[in-house]
Amino acid sequence: AHMSRQNANVQQLLKAEQDASALIEKAKQNRIAKIRQAKTDAEQFTEKFRQARQEDFDRWQRENQISGDTTHQTAVADAEREIMTVKRAAGERKSKVADTVVRLVTTVHF
Repeated sequence: AHMSRQNANVQQLLKAEQDASALIEKAKQNRIAKIRQAKTDAEQFTEKFRQARQEDFDRWQRENQISGDTTHQTAVADAEREIMTVKRAAGERKSKVADTVVRLVTTVHF
């Protein structure tokens, strides 16, 4: 009677392990499915967003009747202005940084 009870307990533990393994596997599969769905949803959202922005750009281009060359020239001019702004700001800060570094290196604290 004692052995059969031990055998029943072992069988019960084995069944619990199998049930736990099945639960874990099901959770993994659910997680994988959710990740795949999230990826699909993100791809669909991204494509819709890209299409909407493309439509906005196409509409803007039609409304302003700008040719590709003019658009390119405008973009280049805007980029050059932005580069000059950044270079100017960097030049202004460069001397301040150099002065600060020289001051910090040459100042002795007692």
